Amino acid sequence: MAQQIAQDKFIWRLMPIDPASRNWNASTFKGELIVRASDENKARQIASNEFHIATPQSLGRDVVVSPWKNPDTVSCEKVDGSEYAAESPDGILHRKEISQ
Repeated sequence: MAQQIAQDKFIWRLMPIDPASRNWNASTFKGELIVRASDENKARQIASNEFHIATPQSLGRDVVVSPWKNPDTVSCEKVDGSEYAAESPDGILHRKEISQ
């Protein structure tokens, strides 16, 4: 039987940097997230998977992509001393809509 190696988990805060970006059209949620994941890329992927929606493409315009994967649109920082336990499954722990 193969032994599974547990990965360390961390708590991440994802915050919109550019709430006016067209990329928000590809998300059903715009706001702060607290995510449990092993690394920044995984935290961004969890957010993108949860909130991504398909958007129509227009000829001659930039392709709209998930804002959660773009560091110019959303910051992602490890949270030290969080109230959330790191020793549980990956996922979104908290969300807070930004006021418009």
